[in-house]
Amino acid sequence: MPEVTPVRVIPHLALIPFALAASSCSPEAKSPDLTVEVYAMSKCAFSAKALTALIPVVKAFGGRATLQLDYVARHDGTRTTSPYGDDDLSGDRYQLCARDQGTTDSWLTFLSCQNADWEHVPTNVPVCAERAALDAGLLRECANGERGKELLRASLQRSERRNVSGTPTIFINGKGYQRGRTQDALARSLCAAIGGLRPAACDGLPEPVAVPVTIVGDGGCTADACGYRNFVRFLDFSLEGVEVLEVDSRSAAGRKMLASLGDPPTPFALFSTAIEKEREIFGSLQRAGMAQLPDGAGYAMVIRDQTAAQAQP
Repeated sequence: MPEVTPVRVIPHLALIPFALAASSCSPEAKSPDLTVEVYAMSKCAFSAKALTALIPVVKAFGGRATLQLDYVARHDGTRTTSPYGDDDLSGDRYQLCARDQGTTDSWLTFLSCQNADWEHVPTNVPVCAERAALDAGLLRECANGERGKELLRASLQRSERRNVSGTPTIFINGKGYQRGRTQDALARSLCAAIGGLRPAACDGLPEPVAVPVTIVGDGGCTADACGYRNFVRFLDFSLEGVEVLEVDSRSAAGRKMLASLGDPPTPFALFSTAIEKEREIFGSLQRAGMAQLPDGAGYAMVIRDQTAAQAQP
């Protein structure tokens, strides 16, 4: 699994102070304009990346957006298991206990700390608890006791009601979210979904960059085992403006394209130079093996089994 970088707060999201005057004298708290549901696993790199991008956006919306975080695991009626092992379930319980015991701010701080170091969940609990001003001892007592089990059970039931199996899965105001998972992409979607006066965080958001990508692979293979389906999903999740064209390597167009590039192994991806504008993803793709074409007209890379994981920012 890839490393997940710490939270990057983009400039326009630094304009956090945002408040609305009360519209009545009622002492009752107003419901948030936006509810963002995320279904995750505490040791899933993709979950950590999505939450790392999302948490600053939710904070930027102040009280007008709320985050509902639930967890996904397998339950056969007698035993709960995770593809990431018992540490994942333990991490889930710790994060639920942090929500149960702390304020929203302390919980989000705890989550951000763990997501930045997801590979060391749950052993990083003491460090993250201190950073979030939470009592590590009380968290441990909760996570390892009946309260932690109760919280996880309820969370898994909510995930089951949503028929969620993969992570991360995101809903914004009840609608499934399938677009990019960068801070900008998430902010644009929340700004589009919010009603009434838009918060300051919506001002000056850049438009998504159109990034054409051609993938040359075996068009007769549609299973994940083909080697590039995970990569296509990674591009969909990471680049809001990605435009993927798949070309069968057995077709005349596919053979011609491969011949012009010296017959590289397939599956193979060709990126337009627009990828340079997506700086975060551009750098991670380079580290995963993407290289500039000799004529400078674009970038290319061979897609291997681990490419999607290696290309995570």
